[in-house]
Amino acid sequence: MTTKRLAAIVIACCATIFAASAQQQMLTILMHVKEGFGNTYLDKGLTMTVTDAATGDTIMIPGADGKPVPAVFDASQRYVGQHWSTGVYPVDVKVPRAKGRYIILVSYPEYETEEVPLVIEHIGSRENERKLPDVTLYKARSRKLDEMTVTASKVKFYHKGDTLVYNADAFSLAHGSMLDALVEQLPGVEIREGGQIYVNGKYVESLMLNGKDFFRGDNQLMLNNLGAYIVKDIAVYDKYGETSRLAGRQLENDKQYVMDVRLKKEYAKGYILNLEAGGGTSSRYMGRMFGMWFTNRSRLTLIGAVNNVNDSRQPGKTSSWTMTRNPGDFRTKTGGLDYMVSAEDGKWETSGNTTIEHTRALNTSTTDRTNFLSGGDTYERIMSRQLGHDLKISTSNGFSLKPEG
Repeated sequence: MTTKRLAAIVIACCATIFAASAQQQMLTILMHVKEGFGNTYLDKGLTMTVTDAATGDTIMIPGADGKPVPAVFDASQRYVGQHWSTGVYPVDVKVPRAKGRYIILVSYPEYETEEVPLVIEHIGSRENERKLPDVTLYKARSRKLDEMTVTASKVKFYHKGDTLVYNADAFSLAHGSMLDALVEQLPGVEIREGGQIYVNGKYVESLMLNGKDFFRGDNQLMLNNLGAYIVKDIAVYDKYGETSRLAGRQLENDKQYVMDVRLKKEYAKGYILNLEAGGGTSSRYMGRMFGMWFTNRSRLTLIGAVNNVNDSRQPGKTSSWTMTRNPGDFRTKTGGLDYMVSAEDGKWETSGNTTIEHTRALNTSTTDRTNFLSGGDTYERIMSRQLGHDLKISTSNGFSLKPEG
């Protein structure tokens, strides 16, 4: 045997003796790890690492070849001794067989890492392993989900006491739609000729804006000129008047069935301006203007219209296409003013409206007649021309004062 070969054998034997000695200087720590929701014992996918309690550094122990390796749980080289009364083999890690304070970090993919304290003070002369209580993982690990879109459904209407409330944002409308398009979509609501509104077959006596009258009796003005996008909700309820307030109780003969259009907060103050004009053959023309300035305590509205088209119908409102006026040349001019001012403390309020309408009606008729007679035919032509003017002025104004107490 050569000298080199003998030296190699000696070195290998020394390494083997050193590794075996190192393994004898290790203490095996045994435990069961369970997940809290299913109470299932964990093994595969489990990670356990031993760190120094003072510094947080990973504890290094001699490996099989004698080189330092981290003190971790290795499922491929797990504990193969006797299983406990549970019938399940425990998991294990090795630590130096000496006094020390450690932290065992127990991790599983679906749970937060659990810290298990380990204090080694007294070691029996023949103690090679030590059992720890079961470790249960309860804290589920938070996961970052992929981006998603959540679409919430909106309640279209609900009852609040005796009040029926429609949520305006729950209805899909074309861009630029006016109030009439919104009201027509409300369940149980119907708009009839002249802007008359019915809710579940019951006639709405007054269409209001933020709890205040608006051109009482002429719903079309608000329906055709108020943008649907500024409406928060629409409430339908029985409104009791001043007589009930003064009497201190609700009087049945002093109530109105009203529809109250309530605006969004961001539109509680502002102005609206609508202008429309058109012309056609035979010198036909039309034009109208609607302007409103409003705050929480005041409102001023101006309207104006002029036309000679003989017809006040609006396409799509009803299935009827019957002329609303008699044949003839009608020229109509309309102007109006509506106002409301109230005190900041609510103790007084004044409101009113005035409208003026002038109509010029020209009716012309021609009749041609042939009389067949024995002595010879005769011919007649009759022409008639009627010109009429109609002027209507209506006004309603009021002032209310709330007494002290």
